[in-house]
Amino acid sequence: MVPVWVYLARRLEKRRAWMLALAVNTGAFVWAIFLGRGDAFVFGIIVVFAALGLGGVMAIPPSMQADVIDYDEWKNGTRREGEYIGFWSIMKKLAAALSAGLAFPVLDLSGYAPGAEQQAPATVWTLRLLYVGAPSLCNMIALAIAWRYPINRALHADIRRDIDSRLAKQRPTAISG
Repeated sequence: MVPVWVYLARRLEKRRAWMLALAVNTGAFVWAIFLGRGDAFVFGIIVVFAALGLGGVMAIPPSMQADVIDYDEWKNGTRREGEYIGFWSIMKKLAAALSAGLAFPVLDLSGYAPGAEQQAPATVWTLRLLYVGAPSLCNMIALAIAWRYPINRALHADIRRDIDSRLAKQRPTAISG
């Protein structure tokens, strides 16, 4: 689906395409919270539809990040992609560490019994909330953030023109002689 989302990002603008991808992914996946034992076929259908949006959820943000780096250079006159990439990388690792570091104690508090044939109803709902609810909530937060994302194609073109113009003025001219 990545090529489809790349096409949609060009056609609709990155922000709108990413919001659509988040909506498709989350709108399909959230239904998994209601599934129970033996619902593998329905879960398969949910996963297929969620995956339709996942390509855009994963593919579009790096391009938007590049635009943010350009925007920052335009505003501040300094190229700082290393700082941005480092920060985003640390945030991803922190999110992964927090999710694992919080999920296991929460499961323990819910009464999770490793290897048990049956889990307590509270444990089952805790598993559902951790597996479906938490990622869906994060996607909804991302949707809210994306709603206010200000960089569209026209603004980015203006930003690049201005940056390129500044860089051209800074280049030393060749001395003929």
